[in-house]
Amino acid sequence: MVHCGMYDSKGDWMFWLTAIYAHNKLEQRKRLWNDIETIHNQQQGPWFLMGDFNNVLKSQDIIGGRPVTESEYHDLSAMMNNTNLYEMDSRGDHYTWSNKQSDCAIYSRIDRVIGNIDWLQKDYTLTVMHPSVSDHALLCLESVGGTHRRRKTQFKFLNASVDLDGFLQAVATSWQEKLSGRPMYVLWKKLQRLQPILKNLSQPLSDVKLKITQARNELLKAQVELGLDRLNAGKIDAVKHCNDDLLHWQEVEEKIMQQKTKLDWLKLGD
Repeated sequence: MVHCGMYDSKGDWMFWLTAIYAHNKLEQRKRLWNDIETIHNQQQGPWFLMGDFNNVLKSQDIIGGRPVTESEYHDLSAMMNNTNLYEMDSRGDHYTWSNKQSDCAIYSRIDRVIGNIDWLQKDYTLTVMHPSVSDHALLCLESVGGTHRRRKTQFKFLNASVDLDGFLQAVATSWQEKLSGRPMYVLWKKLQRLQPILKNLSQPLSDVKLKITQARNELLKAQVELGLDRLNAGKIDAVKHCNDDLLHWQEVEEKIMQQKTKLDWLKLGD
């Protein structure tokens, strides 16, 4: 675990956070539960714990596999009772982990947020998101008053473009062509002129990123379908296929960037 204080942008303390990654073995998790009780005895104020507890809290937190006995969740439940910590309600899927196997599929809720009364009175929502290529689902904790819409921007730029061969030369050549007018007008016109140049330069990378986006969307659709029929072997295999496709395009993107790095080193050698 990592225990720390959380502060806002002004430097004012907000609450305590303990990030959790519990051990796979039941007996070794008991030490973590004891450490959490020690923290409880030494601090005050809003406090929440978030992460992979590797432990269900009740028999309904798992489907598939062998039945869960009370002895497997008694220690975690006792620790929460001793420290007055309660599980936070969540939106989305109930289960946060899956073995992603079409034979003997298992789903369980082992990732969670728990907190004391002071923390649970704060305006936060917890959403269990789809896992994408991971065995675990992401836990998205949001401030109710902190959500906002992003404004659309007219100048789109891929950060990875700066690593492409010829980027600096293309930008310099375009930028040095003179324009007349007020400074802000000149700046905006230069950006408009530069955009199609950057688009052509980054087209190979953009195509791969588009494939990654499409693969990620297909994986999300397959995971939604699987959520409606969790033990369906065909739907589990469909998720595996989409998962492999996404990993493939991510590897292609990585190879493109690695090739660019090799070219840079060769140029330095020259």
